[in-house]
Amino acid sequence: GEFPEASARSLHLDVSAWEAEVLPHLSTTRPTTCVQRAGETVFVPNSWSHATVNLDETIGIAWQNYHATQLCRGEDFFCLGSKFDSASRMPQDKQAAQFRSLFKRSEEITGGTPVMFKFTHYLEQYWKNSPAEALAVWKSQRVLLERLLQETKAHTDYAVLVAAMAKELADIIGKKTTQDLKAATAVLMPAVHKAPQAGYGVELAVLLGHQK
Repeated sequence: GEFPEASARSLHLDVSAWEAEVLPHLSTTRPTTCVQRAGETVFVPNSWSHATVNLDETIGIAWQNYHATQLCRGEDFFCLGSKFDSASRMPQDKQAAQFRSLFKRSEEITGGTPVMFKFTHYLEQYWKNSPAEALAVWKSQRVLLERLLQETKAHTDYAVLVAAMAKELADIIGKKTTQDLKAATAVLMPAVHKAPQAGYGVELAVLLGHQK
């Protein structure tokens, strides 16, 4: 089956928030649930999305097969990640069209939520083949970032998450493509003020130092 878009748009939230806000509205794509007790083992099949909620103090051991085969038969969130990866290995003359389609699809699936930034690092490869188009995507993600920064309370875990997104966008524009240090600074500075505990103050200082 496909991963529900409603669930994709809540991946930046904790599982309890997903249970309260998304689960009651799922219809044919409701997940299988179980309670795992002491001494029991749960096997999660290849390519199955899953989440865990600890009901009490818990010590667990998990093992994951990173070489498992991706079973993507649709255009859901997790298949989209595989398609981005495949696009980055395509011949350069075909990459731009594929990235154009994938970034558009990522906006549709994620609905402008922070989950969209999962694919931001592919902008570096997109930029090599179509700088104007990649810059347009970067600008649209910056608009989303600015809205998130305005809505986010300072010094929270969510603020740290948004700061990580800002760092990704700043790196794209300041290090990996145009080396536009002013734009990178403008992106990173409000994130550092909002979430100094994210640890990006040094990177901001370096950016400012290079502009003197």
